[in-house]
Amino acid sequence: MTKNKKNIILFISLITLFRLIYINFVPLVPQEAYYWKYAKNLALSYFDHPPMAAWTIALFTAIGGDHVFFIRLGSVLYALGMLILLYRIGLELFGDRKIAFLTIIAINCTVLFSIGATIITPDVPLLFFWTLIVYFLVKLKNTGLTKYWYFAGIALGFGLLSKYTALIIVPGIFFYILLDKKQRHWLGTIHPYLSVLIAGIIFLPVIIWNYQHDWASFMFQSASRFSKMKHFRLDYLVQLIGSQLGMLTPYLFFFIIGGWIFAGKKAFKEKDGKFGLLFWVSLFVYSVFTFSSLRSLVKPNWMAPAYVTSIIAAIVWVQSGGTKTALWFKKYV
Repeated sequence: MTKNKKNIILFISLITLFRLIYINFVPLVPQEAYYWKYAKNLALSYFDHPPMAAWTIALFTAIGGDHVFFIRLGSVLYALGMLILLYRIGLELFGDRKIAFLTIIAINCTVLFSIGATIITPDVPLLFFWTLIVYFLVKLKNTGLTKYWYFAGIALGFGLLSKYTALIIVPGIFFYILLDKKQRHWLGTIHPYLSVLIAGIIFLPVIIWNYQHDWASFMFQSASRFSKMKHFRLDYLVQLIGSQLGMLTPYLFFFIIGGWIFAGKKAFKEKDGKFGLLFWVSLFVYSVFTFSSLRSLVKPNWMAPAYVTSIIAAIVWVQSGGTKTALWFKKYV
């Protein structure tokens, strides 16, 4: 085992151990208590969110009881899985352990992901399954094996059981495949469409629950939210940017956005599929919630899935030193 690999294992192990200890000493926040209440009343789905957070709490409290450790254990394990997947994505896309290692260090320097690793909310399983989808797309790109379409479909299904936001990854995947010459042939096969069908089958509990409850959750997350949208409000956009500066830190915010722009340039100018994947998977998250913020309040955590792939691109951008800005970031990374 190389020294670099030992350092990676040590870093992930220590930060996970710290979180396993830390979650015992912080009282439940109201939102966690809310999902814990859901877990005590298991159902196919719930009014404001799909059931994965509640199901996760129910699983671990069934094992260890209603202790804060077992209520939150799922969040630590999802975060651990996400770190491992991020490392594998960086390594398999760019073949560089340093890039992969710096990615997981950078994401742990953000307030957003550090909080998500210790508090159980729907965002925690969403981010794990979102990263898992990206991992399977990377495996598909590298191997050309059709099985990864089906693995991605399964991951999408569980992502949808976590939070409706998972659906936003679908148009990103479509445009990535459409605009990558080496991947475009998949659109003429049945595999992408069957993978979406598999995701829909896994999502059936939420559909059944909504059917039984007059589509209450779907209406709440769509028509109800649209009806509450106001006229153009620039202050909501300012609030969104401010919240992202706070949740990522100003330094990492500009670092991550710069990396995403770098990925877009690489994708369009050099037709590089690696960067195309990182660019397109993030684009629709940024677009949907930025445009939404012009008319309604967008919560700080809603942007989180976009940062999963953008942060990998940011590390590559800095390591490449391709611009003066990148060199400035590299100096302080």
